[in-house]
Amino acid sequence: MKKLVKYFLQGLLVFSPFLVTVILFAKAFNLIDDSANDFIESIFGRHYKGLGFLISISMITILGFLSSTILFGGIFRWIESVLLKNSLIRMIYTSIKDLANSFMGEKRKFNKPVLVHMQKDSGIYKMGFITQESMSLISEKDLIAVYLPISYSIAGDLYLVDKELIKPIDISSSEAMKFIVSGGVTHIDVKPKENEDIF
Repeated sequence: MKKLVKYFLQGLLVFSPFLVTVILFAKAFNLIDDSANDFIESIFGRHYKGLGFLISISMITILGFLSSTILFGGIFRWIESVLLKNSLIRMIYTSIKDLANSFMGEKRKFNKPVLVHMQKDSGIYKMGFITQESMSLISEKDLIAVYLPISYSIAGDLYLVDKELIKPIDISSSEAMKFIVSGGVTHIDVKPKENEDIF
């Protein structure tokens, strides 16, 4: 009986990550596919499974290409400037845009993992990411903005930390994020990132 329980738990450990991953991708696929298919069905009167997903991905890719051209890039920037004239829209739009740019694109912010010494007289550190290397805008040149993610969550907190309490770590940002979110139980692939002058 003990062996059966052991094998069951072992199977659960192997199967659970695979199952959760498949379910999440399936839900994302269905959400995108169903949203686009409502429009397709109103035109053709029929639901084509998977077509909505393909059209959505294609449209996003085409928009990405068009936004990189001079003509359409200017149009998109003009539309953006119009949207930003409304304070409520500007707050929501810029927050989402900056968050997306933090993870994707050429201006990624979460690319400098560091250790933050929580108290000078203690051996307690937290792992996070530098988001602003200088807070001179608020006349605090010696403070650095550090985002500290919370384990088992996509949430986190922003701290303004003295330079002396920050120690760069030589691992990739993706490995650092994975380690933090997993609560420190995941394995870190020890492939150092390219050295960067953080300060």
